[in-house]
Amino acid sequence: MEVHSGGHLLDTVQPKSFLPGFKLEGFANRDSVIYKKLYGIPEASTILRGTLRFEGFTTSMKALHKLHLIDQNPHPILHPKGPDMTWVI
Repeated sequence: MEVHSGGHLLDTVQPKSFLPGFKLEGFANRDSVIYKKLYGIPEASTILRGTLRFEGFTTSMKALHKLHLIDQNPHPILHPKGPDMTWVI
């Protein structure tokens, strides 16, 4: 599976129902074949490592991304030596 950058990993989420009483969703954590030696399974051609979150997490994160509230680039106002900021208008 190839997933493009820019938040598209969240488009691959799938509902998970293996734990009764928990409404979970999950998605893969990128290419994990590099871990086959560490996990002691060098013959594996596919390895899936994933993230589990409560249902609704992905929808919330996609909304924050769409509103540009999540960005992997540093923002100068969040730098420890950045400008003073206030919530007072």
